[in-house]
Amino acid sequence: MISLRMTRILAVSSAILLSAVTATEARDLCINPDIRLSRFKQPARGQCLPVAGTYFESGGHYDRVSGTVCTRSDGTALILGLTVFTFPAPKSTLAFNSFFSIDIQLPGLTYLYSQELISGPGPGGSGGTGQAAYCSKVPIP
Repeated sequence: MISLRMTRILAVSSAILLSAVTATEARDLCINPDIRLSRFKQPARGQCLPVAGTYFESGGHYDRVSGTVCTRSDGTALILGLTVFTFPAPKSTLAFNSFFSIDIQLPGLTYLYSQELISGPGPGGSGGTGQAAYCSKVPIP
């Protein structure tokens, strides 16, 4: 028969294990206002992981996003390189592709970005700042 002490040790150990698993669970990362990375996991320091998600376009449809995220070796920032493939609009053969370079500061999730249009009606670029947030419980509009 298992002693009361052993039962308590097993219960506490189980609780610690469950909380550790929950803490490392993947969550969606929203990079306002348009990019949502699905099941995002932050890589370990000095490591990189693939990412994928959606890009919200005006008109209410979504495009594909894919790329790579790396955590700086000192743990102070995430570096993202993302490619967005925009599906052609109805009755159009034009597809737009763009590349985002995004530096997200940790732990606050503020970011700087630059965007380059790499195909479509003409090359161009833009940039800016913003605030990222975990958004797993926020529905996609």
